[in-house]
This record gives sequence, structure tokens and C-alpha cells, in this order.
Amino acid sequence: MWINPAYSTQDDDGWAIVDASPLATIVTSEPLRATHMPLIRDEDGTLVGHIPLADPISEQLTAGSEVLAIFRGPASYISPSWYVDVGLPTYNYTVVHVRGTTEKLDEAQLRGHMNDLMAYHERTQKHGQTPPWSAQGAALDRLEMLLPKIAGFRINDATIESKRKLGQNRSQADARTVVTHLRRSRDQDDHRIADLMDEVWKLGDRA
Repeated sequence: MWINPAYSTQDDDGWAIVDASPLATIVTSEPLRATHMPLIRDEDGTLVGHIPLADPISEQLTAGSEVLAIFRGPASYISPSWYVDVGLPTYNYTVVHVRGTTEKLDEAQLRGHMNDLMAYHERTQKHGQTPPWSAQGAALDRLEMLLPKIAGFRINDATIESKRKLGQNRSQADARTVVTHLRRSRDQDDHRIADLMDEVWKLGDRA
């Protein structure tokens, strides 16, 4: 991924995007394939995921292949009518690329990953309408039936590239008016981008 130096960010910021938006686009080559599955970090910080065996890409994800995992954070269309200065239409967005080599999980590791994945999402769910769910009874039986039909994998020797395009090439006056318009939106991504712009530009209550 080419990154304009103005939009580069620290690895910690990139991993924060991964943790907040774990549904990844996972790409392999020879043959070129892609799939969409959640990846979460284990206690060592290694990305771990699973894939249905029915998906042809499972062969590559369990065979020590090089992969690219793409994580997209919030994105918002920015109208040039919001600028103080002359501009053109664009998007503000955050995105992360992680590259590494896969390694297949054994049965115990796969079961542990599935439990960790469910616990992670229940713990971090933003809806707040129900208490955290856990697999019990019939749901636990269903999970046991599912395990032989999926494969787990980890991504070793991972390198991360992250990009936060938040109008850093514009003036602070433009940033302030863009944030004002984004906060008027009813779209959640618009508000998340506004928060990130506020953080980068240190606009505070002036936006």
C-alpha cells in the first residue's frame, strides 16, 4: 500500500484499527483468492482466524502461504462545499494492511480460538442491549458440530502498514468546517471520522 507521508501513522494506531474492526479481507495469491473473516490477536499479539473448509481459500490459509489481511476502519465522503478553501471531492478514511505467513492451528488451538473470538465480540459489542452471551447447551453442541468443518490459522511474522487520511493536507479552517458537517450527520462512520479528525487536528470544542 502506498502511503502519503502526511497520512502515515504509528503501528499502535494501526493495531487499534485492527482491534476495533476485526472483520478482514484476506487475500492470497497463486491462485488469487479473497475471503472475509474476523481476525483477532491472541495473548502474544499474533492474528488468529478460522475459515470454512468448504471455501477453496482454506487450502492456502492452512498451507503456510503468504497472505494480506486488509482492515478498513470508518470512512466518510467529504464534499468540497464544506471547505473554506478551494478543493475537490474526496474520502477521509482509515485502513490497515497486515502481511504474514499462515500456520494451521491444531484442534485444541482451534477450539480455544473460537471461544476467544466469541468472548471478544461479546465483550466489545457496542449495542449494550443484552449481557454477554456464551455458548451453552444446544449452542455448545452446535459449536462442536461445526469444528470439524472449519480450519484455524495464525499469521506469523506479521508486518503492518496503516493509513489515516483525515484531511492532513488541508488547512485547519477546512478541518474545522468538515468536522462540523460530519457531526451533523446521522451516520456512525461520519461521527467516528469527526472524532479522529478532532484528535489529529486538536480542534477540541472549537469544531
